[in-house]
Amino acid sequence: MNLRLKNSSKLMDFLSLSPIIPVLFLSIIDPKSLIMAWNEGRGGLIFAAIFLFIEWLNVRSSLTFKLNKKRILIFLLSFFGISFFYALVYLWNLHEKIAYTANLLRIPGTLNWIWLWEYIVYTIFLILCLISLFDKKALKEFIVPIVYLIGTASILLLDALFPYNSLGFMGFFIPAIMEVVIFLLWISGVQILRNFPMGGSTPYVYVSQNLLFIKGNHGSIVLEINWPCVGILSMLIYTLLMTILMIKLNAPLRRKILYFFIGAIGTFFVNIFRIYLITWYTIFISIDVKIFHESIGETLFLVWIIAFLLIIMKSETVILKSSKTKMNIQ
Repeated sequence: MNLRLKNSSKLMDFLSLSPIIPVLFLSIIDPKSLIMAWNEGRGGLIFAAIFLFIEWLNVRSSLTFKLNKKRILIFLLSFFGISFFYALVYLWNLHEKIAYTANLLRIPGTLNWIWLWEYIVYTIFLILCLISLFDKKALKEFIVPIVYLIGTASILLLDALFPYNSLGFMGFFIPAIMEVVIFLLWISGVQILRNFPMGGSTPYVYVSQNLLFIKGNHGSIVLEINWPCVGILSMLIYTLLMTILMIKLNAPLRRKILYFFIGAIGTFFVNIFRIYLITWYTIFISIDVKIFHESIGETLFLVWIIAFLLIIMKSETVILKSSKTKMNIQ
């Protein structure tokens, strides 16, 4: 027996957005874990929830549930599975056990290894929920949060296996990025030193390879820029999201390519601006930069990507109206 729910049903809205419930639960019992730093907490789950909500708004009128006993069972088991997982995390110290496996496998990035499994579990949970509520074909309608989660998990795995500068070729852009950051600091009134500082006036930044030795208004700190800092995560997620958008977008190929490259350049410079803001913060605000560092990157990326997508949609609307006007004139 299949159960069909009308698209206007509040129950349908609730069930479709129910994968957000674990994120809400975590925000209550462990809000500190939902920090924005992609490799230091679960902040990425917030973005996945936001993307899920946006996707649902776009497709809610075109989807219909086809529930039966088997699908309902899968849906309930998916919730039981993720509930059991977090019960193990908080009652059995599962994070410590996962860290132990990292040591056994000689994986250097222990923290990344721990959070990697959180994203894997949540991705599986989300996919099972969507398949049980709709079907496999409906996954393409919710592809953005799925791609975001898989992309985040992939970078966490890469960073766990190759932390810091161990993945040398990924640091190809670091020198260029550092020069842009240094230039921005210079025009902000910060003294830039290339030789070992000998009583330079505060504030100043001494540059040595990929290290920034900062003497700010509130103390000294050393910032190290490694390959994860070059925006690999944001660029990967941007590429995946834009690929999906380009497939869905009804526009000529040339315009799609133009949108993609403009957005890629924008994403690259948003990441440089992030590094600059972190450095500027340590110089003029506080050397206790942890909280700011944990939030600014993902916040900037989310604001940028949403703004850019809105610009694309607005541009396409204007182009479409212009084309229709020309057709009417002719």
